[in-house]
Amino acid sequence: MSDDETTTSTMVLWDDCSGPSPDSVEVGENSQWTVSSCKAGNGVRRLRDGDPNTVWQSDGAQPHTISVFFRERTFVECICFYVDYEDDETYTPNRVCAKVGTMLSDMVVVSMKDLEQPRGWITMPLTDESGRPSHVFIVELCVLANHQNGRDTHIRQCKVFAKNEPLPPNLSCQERLHKFNTAPLSHFNTLR
Repeated sequence: MSDDETTTSTMVLWDDCSGPSPDSVEVGENSQWTVSSCKAGNGVRRLRDGDPNTVWQSDGAQPHTISVFFRERTFVECICFYVDYEDDETYTPNRVCAKVGTMLSDMVVVSMKDLEQPRGWITMPLTDESGRPSHVFIVELCVLANHQNGRDTHIRQCKVFAKNEPLPPNLSCQERLHKFNTAPLSHFNTLR
């Protein structure tokens, strides 16, 4: 787990979340999203609709969670979420953490932040101690506390980013698909 960080309020434009680096790509479309709870009409779809005026609103006791399940193990760099203290006040997260894992039973906290009246995109790194992307099936954003001890949470948008690593141009078509180079998988190497 990285050291605790504090983020202060800064004005960030809506379209500023393009990832942590120019070669980052948003991978949330290739996954299944779930939330711990929601008010009617303010569910998980609001997190991904591209509209900063809509919100996911939790409904219940903390911690509130947003879970992202990938179909295949994925290298992830960060999770970004959009909040606005000026509009949401007590619904705004104050303390959040990000967890990663290959299954629900092995989730580990990789970053934690304290937020002071945030407005805009907040980026939570999903890297290990040496800065390498995590190789996981599951990413989870947990809201541990809200401003002014608020109960429910508003998060306006959420995105998960991975590095876009192009394949070397000299690979053949067969090499670009999959390399079954382990003994148990070698019998899947060719078609009959």
